[in-house]
Parts: sequence; structure tokens; C-alpha cells
Amino acid sequence: MAPSRRLQGGDHMAVTDRPIEVVLSTMTPVLDTLPGLLALASSLWQRPSVQRLGCSSSGSNVDFWVLTPSDDAGETEYFFSVKRDHQQGLPSWLHIGLHVVPLDAVREENLPHFQLLYQR
Repeated sequence: MAPSRRLQGGDHMAVTDRPIEVVLSTMTPVLDTLPGLLALASSLWQRPSVQRLGCSSSGSNVDFWVLTPSDDAGETEYFFSVKRDHQQGLPSWLHIGLHVVPLDAVREENLPHFQLLYQR
């Protein structure tokens, strides 16, 4: 087993018992999906009805949160068609969840935590 390496940055320290090359190689499949995920996010936030766009992830699940002012069936269908189109270009092990949230019906503080990607 390779000796532990200590990586310092700012106030945090990470310890790994694997060479850094091994750690980076395990991240490669995830990093390879970034262009597709960014293209999906860009397609979503370009829509004028999007007030905020967020993202959360857990393992191989990535959830996008599209917050709109009100419920609009046509807009919701558009968002899901964009998701379907982009999902085809992503690896099958990566699950994309999409949540379209009309803010006139759902209070934002009742939503799960997500990372804000875009706000109008």
C-alpha cells in the first residue's frame, strides 16, 4: 500500500492512502460527464420562465431543480423533453432527475437543499 499523502489547501486537509493518480483516475468517469451536464443546465436556464436553477447530487444521481413563477404544462413538457434529449448523450449509469417547481404553489424553503446554478 502506498504511503498516506496529505494534501493541504487553505484551512482543510485531506488524507488519502492511494496515490493521487489513482484518485484522479476514479474521478474521470464523472468528469467526462461535465460537458453533457453543462449543456443540459444551459438549455434549461435559457428558458425565460426559469427564475432559478439548482442542482444536487448523490452518487450517480444528479437532480436539477427548475424553479418557475407558476405552473405551466407547456413549459414543464419543454423541460422534460430537454432532459430526455440530453439524457441520451450521457452514460447509462448516470441518472438525471428533473424537478419543475412552480413557486406559486410550493414554498422554496420546503425544497431539499440544492446548489444554485443560475438566478434571474
